[in-house]
Amino acid sequence: MKLIFRSEHVDKKLKVVTGWAYVARNEKGEAVYDQGYDTTIDPEELEKAFFAYMLNSGQIDLMHNEVTIGRVCGGLVTTKQMQQAMGITNPIKEGIFFSVRIDDDATWEEVERGNLPMFSIGGRGRLEEVESGEEAEEV
Repeated sequence: MKLIFRSEHVDKKLKVVTGWAYVARNEKGEAVYDQGYDTTIDPEELEKAFFAYMLNSGQIDLMHNEVTIGRVCGGLVTTKQMQQAMGITNPIKEGIFFSVRIDDDATWEEVERGNLPMFSIGGRGRLEEVESGEEAEEV
């Protein structure tokens, strides 16, 4: 899976870039499709995957080359349950909003030049065909 989202904020002093890592549902609650795999990811499954990633690594690389150039230094999973817990009353996107610290100087120079304005996430998983709630009721 590879998805690309624009970074929202760059802190030059801390060498930190912040933005959406993945959006599972938009503000209206509509699923955002992963065009590469013609599927969607349930926000709760995304939350589990992100927590596992943070517990096992939290490292980032450049363009999926598997050479570490930094690490995640902050992250927020914005499922509906998390939004309710934080007292957010106007719906926001359901997904992962995170900050990454760029440790590699050459990569940081590319960020500052504006040559790396987006995040591209990758991962491995197993796709399972599931029935929707409506289909399950009809059976």
